[in-house]
Amino acid sequence: MENANRTSLADLLHRRGNEPLAPGETLVYLKSIVASLEKVHERGLVHGDIRASNVFIDPQGRAYIEGVGFAQRIGSRSEVRQPLETIPYLAPELISYQVVNEATDVYSLGVLLYEMLTGETPSSRKGEIRLPHQLNAAVPQILSLDVMRAMAPNPADRFQKPRAFFEAACSSLNLTPDQVPDQPAAATLHLAPAPTVQAPETVVVQSYPQAGQTMVVGASAAVQPIEPEYSEQPAEAGRSRSVWFWVGIALLGFILLLCVGFFVGSRLPDWIAGMGATSTPTWTATTSPSQTPLPSSTPLDTSTLPPAIPTETFTLAPPPTLEPTLTFTSPPPPTEPPAVSGGDLQVRNRFPYGIYVFRDRLSLNSAPIPSGMYLIFFNQPAGTHLYRFCKDVSMNDCVEKEIEINGDVEITVP
Repeated sequence: MENANRTSLADLLHRRGNEPLAPGETLVYLKSIVASLEKVHERGLVHGDIRASNVFIDPQGRAYIEGVGFAQRIGSRSEVRQPLETIPYLAPELISYQVVNEATDVYSLGVLLYEMLTGETPSSRKGEIRLPHQLNAAVPQILSLDVMRAMAPNPADRFQKPRAFFEAACSSLNLTPDQVPDQPAAATLHLAPAPTVQAPETVVVQSYPQAGQTMVVGASAAVQPIEPEYSEQPAEAGRSRSVWFWVGIALLGFILLLCVGFFVGSRLPDWIAGMGATSTPTWTATTSPSQTPLPSSTPLDTSTLPPAIPTETFTLAPPPTLEPTLTFTSPPPPTEPPAVSGGDLQVRNRFPYGIYVFRDRLSLNSAPIPSGMYLIFFNQPAGTHLYRFCKDVSMNDCVEKEIEINGDVEITVP
């Protein structure tokens, strides 16, 4: 299923003509898928429905899994209810009603990585199964053998955890898991040459549980894996654009400085001339016509003057000593807890038919949640949203609920 906000991995491969993806790009998608799958395993569940049409990619290039409606408890016996398109990805223990665990999903991850590296699933060819590096020369032989180990018929022979499979795939390309980017746009990986692996001289044939196929491992001489070519032009182009950006900023600043200097230089003589023309005011003392000045020769008669007023001396008292004041400091306000960025939504279907879930008119699941089953929607945005639970994808016969996402939420409908 594809809409404006996401696309499935199957649609991505189809648009590329089912051509193999570069090994570095497959690790980017595998990293996000493993992180999403680990959340399912932390809840004690086996996903059991991992396929290319059930892996979705958001606009930022991050991949995640949906369709947990067929999940089963770890350690329980399998119950095959998956759609037909999931059959090529199912582990043998799922088909033979045996006990399932995390290694069951590792098998499906191996088939998914095989499809990304070769453009086809292992069951696409009748008869023997060819190794990924035999169909795509860009795949190192070590990575090819890791994929075949993940698809081993016996669960004990596989990687027991998805994280172990991802780390082995990274090691085959001489990378650590932290060196794999989170988005394919940043997947310009600089890989060191992979070491030469001596293939076994004998042919190991194992019976394959689906359609009587056989799996051939080995049967070739020493193979030097061909290192995938990753173009460095995008990084060089980015650096070139960055250099020209700063050159443009420098030129703009220089032109602005010239304009300011020209303006100041043209106005400076006028400012200097204006400051020189300013005269200091002259004060002229004048006498009122009603006042007659005393002649300078007339002696002053002191006997007519009033007696002098005796002066008194006042002594200021020292200022009083102030008592020290106490300063009261109010305690700091309580720290607000960090805001929750969202959470997972678990929807359990009690309708007698399958339902589709919509959040604010955005479809969340490609396949209906069967009656009596539940589905977990990861990373729902925080806040109050309007969820619709409808009988079909045309949003007919819906039940609406406003749900506040502030952490993980579990609901039952109706």
